Amino acid sequence: MAQRSAPKTVRGHAPVKGVMRILWEIASLGLLARVRYWLSGDAARAGREVRKMLEGFEGLWPEFARILARRTDLFPTELCAELGEVEPAVPETTFDQVKAIVEQDLKKPILETFRDFTEHPEHVGWFAQVHRALLRNPDVEVAVKIQSPVAVELIARDLKVLKFAGKLSRSLHLLHGVNWSDVLWELEQSSLARVDLRYEASGRRRLRKSLRKHKIYVPYVFVNFTSRRVIVSEHLAAPTLEQVEQVRRADPVRAEAWLAANNISLKRAAKRLIGSAFRQLCEDNLFHDDLSPEHVLVLRDGRLAVVGNGIPGSFDRQFVAVFQSALRALGNRDLDKFADMLFLMCDSLPVIDLSAAKRSIIRTARTYLARASLLHASHGEKTIMALAADTSRVLFANRITASWQLMGVLEFLRRLDASLALLHPQLDYPKALGGYLQKAASRHLSGLAGGGVGHTIGRALQSASEMVMFQMASLRRQAQVFQGATGKVAYFYSMVMNLLSRAVLVSVIAGIWIFLNHHHENWVAPFAGHWLAEAAKEFEYYPYEAWLAALVTLAYLYRALRRMAAKLAESEAPLPRR
Repeated sequence: MAQRSAPKTVRGHAPVKGVMRILWEIASLGLLARVRYWLSGDAARAGREVRKMLEGFEGLWPEFARILARRTDLFPTELCAELGEVEPAVPETTFDQVKAIVEQDLKKPILETFRDFTEHPEHVGWFAQVHRALLRNPDVEVAVKIQSPVAVELIARDLKVLKFAGKLSRSLHLLHGVNWSDVLWELEQSSLARVDLRYEASGRRRLRKSLRKHKIYVPYVFVNFTSRRVIVSEHLAAPTLEQVEQVRRADPVRAEAWLAANNISLKRAAKRLIGSAFRQLCEDNLFHDDLSPEHVLVLRDGRLAVVGNGIPGSFDRQFVAVFQSALRALGNRDLDKFADMLFLMCDSLPVIDLSAAKRSIIRTARTYLARASLLHASHGEKTIMALAADTSRVLFANRITASWQLMGVLEFLRRLDASLALLHPQLDYPKALGGYLQKAASRHLSGLAGGGVGHTIGRALQSASEMVMFQMASLRRQAQVFQGATGKVAYFYSMVMNLLSRAVLVSVIAGIWIFLNHHHENWVAPFAGHWLAEAAKEFEYYPYEAWLAALVTLAYLYRALRRMAAKLAESEAPLPRR
């Protein structure tokens, strides 16, 4: 496992006041970062402010930041880079707590299960830490992952806060383009493996079986020593790619000697890793969720191993089929089809003709392919993430919302790219993609030959379905032209109703704040002396019943305006042109 820095001490929060304090600090510091970005245009500085703030919180907030970091179409690249590097505050877990958890879950004294157990953790994570140990039966060195005693409580609290923040953001139309339901769903899914480590153990076993065909090793999980709070797995005495790079920078001669002695070619390892990554996405639909340098181990003879994953990722079957078609179109330089497949991987399309957006995507892809073939181009120019960033900006500029699954693919590729940059900085991505497509086609033909007539017919039907999806892309574009011609008046009135509803909502929030300061001062005691509290007290005092009547009336008006806006925003059934 990669070595982490020493744990930070986290701040404790009372249940109610803690939630209020978190929301207050996020709002104030987040607004401060935004103002500084507006004034100076320094996205990196704004990102550092937000990063510093989030590193003061425990729980799901660092992961929430990393999820937002995917949206390079919504936020500046420098800001996303800072959000993606948030290092969480880690609750300290003493060895006495670790020992108690292991003995309770395995139902034995710790030294009856293990011959030796290190007191100091080898790795400290967000909700768990890893200790080295030596099993008694079988006699093998293992890594023991133990859940933090506060993990379940922190996750439950933060999910509630984030759900409330999501509702508030949707009401105020903040972070346009962020689908809060997708964000919360992903956080809930990833939390499963943290609340119950058996999910992670099951995922590791599935991934071990899948990646064996790729010649990528996944450590063995000892099921008999795994529980809700404990995972015992094989320990690999091998350096991570991150550690190898640290040695290469500190002592290049020693690093090259070690690579030669172990018959390791980093370039061959890079080709194996990128081939496996595309295969995990497109053929297996089961992928390791983090192929960054700290989770990739370098073994003898250029073999690789992966560690440290939660629940393996997967996507909807239809999305995978479209993504495969997009990769094939890009590899074959069929950029017209590539743009169509990209539209199919988006959640919503605007009420405009998309021909201009399509031309921009085609030009962007053509520019990338030409740049990636240059002899002395940098890794940043060759990487597929450069194409992803450019196309994301085109989509956002044309008010096209990428699907959350597409953003998940880009996050997977971003972490993979961090490893490839260390293994082979001059890797030719289009060439590597072409090599993968050839091998995938060969595996496809082998599968047809071995599956018989029925299997061949099934594959033919699958190809036909791909053609149907391609035709659907054209129909969707025609439908958008029709919608754009008929819905502009309704859209205008919908925008007016939305603006009015926001004004009413702001009035409701302000009214609640004044009401609490006048009638429930103890509820807002943490903010006593703040300028907002002082401003609230300047308003004229009204009886309790008058406030309730006013707030109920405003709430009803807000709901009526929102319903009217939603009704006006509804689109009629689109009719494609002949």
